[in-house]
Amino acid sequence: TNGRDNVRIIGTEGQSTCHVVSLRDDLPPERSMTVWTCLGPAEHSVFLPLGNAIDGVDGAFARDWTEKRTAFSPTLACDAFRRLAALCQLNRKMYGQGVRDFWAAREKELLAAWPAVFARGNAAEMTAFVTREQRRAFEDAVRIHDELEWYIASNGLSCRYSQKLGVWKRHPDPKPFVPSGTEEKER
Repeated sequence: TNGRDNVRIIGTEGQSTCHVVSLRDDLPPERSMTVWTCLGPAEHSVFLPLGNAIDGVDGAFARDWTEKRTAFSPTLACDAFRRLAALCQLNRKMYGQGVRDFWAAREKELLAAWPAVFARGNAAEMTAFVTREQRRAFEDAVRIHDELEWYIASNGLSCRYSQKLGVWKRHPDPKPFVPSGTEEKER
């Protein structure tokens, strides 16, 4: 909690997943629920919709959660989101803000598009929407991680040794990381 017994913070940096359930009382029970699922720490990940009428998910999201794992898997969305969040948490201002802004813009898109798809109640349409957006988010998480890793390495934010001066130097004026595909208006 945040010091108040009646309020629970939705996302924390130590969480591995986060889910928010939304119920609509104006629809039949068999298709009234959306689970907004986030497969990484919520601060640097995206919430994606799952309607209770869908009949499948993208392969990267189809993990057997009863299986005990000890190693990273490049084919699982949960690992892609966690490794991206781990880099973002190293420096929230320089690395994380651009990623938060990117996912916030994606969530805005989803919040605008999902209600119409959901209200039509067509399971095939909902499944197609969900799997398409899951695949898109997974691919973006992998791409953004790779871009951020390169940004850290190429901007010398971990310091560079100057042989000429014989000292360690930081990049003089690094700009915060912004993922490719981020619209100018979102910056």
